Amino acid sequence: MTWAGVTEAAQDALLSHLPAFRDPKQAQLWTLSRVIGQSTLTDARSLDEFRATVPIRSYDDFTPWIDRIAAGDLAALTHEAPVAFELTGGSSGGQKRVPMTTSLLHDFRHGLLAWFGDFLAADPDIAPGPAYFAISPALTEPRAPIGSLPVGLGSDLAYFGDLAPTMAQVLLYHPALDDLSDYDDWALATLAMMLSAPDLRLISVWSPSFLTGLLDVLDTQTEDVLATLHSGAYGLPPNPERAREIHSTDPADLWPNLRLISAWADASSARPAADLHARLSGIPFQPKGLLATEGLFTFPLMGLPAPLPALRSAFFEFRDVAGNMHLVDALEPGESYDLIVSTTGGLLRYDIGDRVICEGPAAPHLATKGIAAALGLPMLRFSGRGAGADLVGEKLTEAFVLKALSQLPVTAILAPVTIPNAGYELWLDTETVPQNALAHVEATLRENPQYAHARALGQLAPLRSRPCPGLIDTYVKHRLSRGARLSDVKTPALLKPDAAREIWG
Repeated sequence: MTWAGVTEAAQDALLSHLPAFRDPKQAQLWTLSRVIGQSTLTDARSLDEFRATVPIRSYDDFTPWIDRIAAGDLAALTHEAPVAFELTGGSSGGQKRVPMTTSLLHDFRHGLLAWFGDFLAADPDIAPGPAYFAISPALTEPRAPIGSLPVGLGSDLAYFGDLAPTMAQVLLYHPALDDLSDYDDWALATLAMMLSAPDLRLISVWSPSFLTGLLDVLDTQTEDVLATLHSGAYGLPPNPERAREIHSTDPADLWPNLRLISAWADASSARPAADLHARLSGIPFQPKGLLATEGLFTFPLMGLPAPLPALRSAFFEFRDVAGNMHLVDALEPGESYDLIVSTTGGLLRYDIGDRVICEGPAAPHLATKGIAAALGLPMLRFSGRGAGADLVGEKLTEAFVLKALSQLPVTAILAPVTIPNAGYELWLDTETVPQNALAHVEATLRENPQYAHARALGQLAPLRSRPCPGLIDTYVKHRLSRGARLSDVKTPALLKPDAAREIWG
């Protein structure tokens, strides 16, 4: 098992970002030219012409073109024919068909490898051992093709292109996992596979609750997990010797050489990430950047407090609260922005629905890494979904709701409901509602003047609470039933209206 081939490509990818770090605006204009060159929707010859002739669009606005692709017109959005559709697993509900082109996959790979290059340079001791990446099945029936295009790329390794065979050598993976459609079976088999590798060096997952859930299974079903490892159930190779060695479920004891755990840690993932970090016994933890089905938009570097924009993976515009548009070199520290992206997958000026906050220039941090030329490059932290709930004009956003929930001692979700009347329910992952929880959240929500006005007029019912022990498991199973991939599911702070009926029936 060797990281040598990956390390060389990853170092090259990281170094190739240096010119972009030195001149982010020029790098973004170069990326825009690539995006326009791929697009069949515009032949704009300048940034001004691009902005004047291409409107900002939501996903629904792209539906006519995506329908044409599904019907066989593979040039509806891009000169380069898509190779597949991917389905989103976003927390706001509803699946979207995202066309994947070879160029878009290249842009994903370039950003991923830059991240690899940084953490391998920061800690070369990661390289000698295997890594676990959360490449999980949908735990649903295989998807039929959409028109002539497959749904999914067959394997997440496809994102690594020519490096896929090399990546396969360093990743913990067994094809038997792909045949498991029941979560309980899948969890036991996954844990057995991970335990079979005492020299595990890296764990990369998306949602921190994904890994926490696996650790919970290990704690509560230890004998079942060890029996699976011992016997080789589910098609895995038996490893009785390793099963006899295990006398602890502490990650630091199970994998003494584990050097890094990577997961989401911002917005609605902040509390689950803190809970996971508390269980890691000093194992280094790195928050992930912003990566969606539609593209890779930021990536972290070791030692930085927030990720950097992936300047060569997409063209970015940033809309402030007043509706003004900004480029990456004109962001103000501390300000929040709606992220508008244009990619080589054909989505131009796409309002992806995510908000980011500018954390200021990265130069003081990067200077210690020999990349001082990045003076002025802003760090961008995901701050939540821009879209929110609006039953009667209150316009709650996820970022604002996160503020209301952040001081609660348990995980909580705010759910808009319309039956028996319009209002909100506070779902709490506990059997007993903590004292003053309802009053605290209601008081914070009333800081929104539209919410306070609607409450005063009786347009919104008083906030209600719902004890929901096992809330996270219930939500995850709901998302799986809707076709989401397990590794993509993260717990939101704010649901879409009427999601309560979908989840609870």
